[in-house]
Amino acid sequence: MKGDRRGVEGLPLRLMLTALLISLSLPALLSAMEGVDAELDNREMSVLAEDIASRVREMMAAGPGNVRMISIPEDLPSDLYLSLGGAEGSAESFRLSWGNARHTLGSLYLEKAIVLTDDGRPLELRAGDRLRMTCPPGSPGTVLVQRA
Repeated sequence: MKGDRRGVEGLPLRLMLTALLISLSLPALLSAMEGVDAELDNREMSVLAEDIASRVREMMAAGPGNVRMISIPEDLPSDLYLSLGGAEGSAESFRLSWGNARHTLGSLYLEKAIVLTDDGRPLELRAGDRLRMTCPPGSPGTVLVQRA
């Protein structure tokens, strides 16, 4: 066995082929895993956005003077956000959108509801934030939102 070098001669080729296989498959694997994470984040945020949209509809049905508090779950990833509200007449006042640090993942349009903020800019909510929604008197279909 001491003089048998056949196994040693083929070792560099096998190592090179193994390294090549790993270098070609690793980016595809990482990309697939990132896509799965983004899809899970999108689903979680779309459920949260639908819950908030449902509460906006409930508030509109209840009428002026109605107040609701909503807590954003603390177990959401820190780079996710939910954006809602804006200035009267702006597109943001009719839309809930969500995303992460890289891009917007989705949006939901509110029918027959106007969501306004104090400063006219969309309110960006993250994990652990609390949201206060009120229906002001004399403004049917309008919901004011602010961080609680």
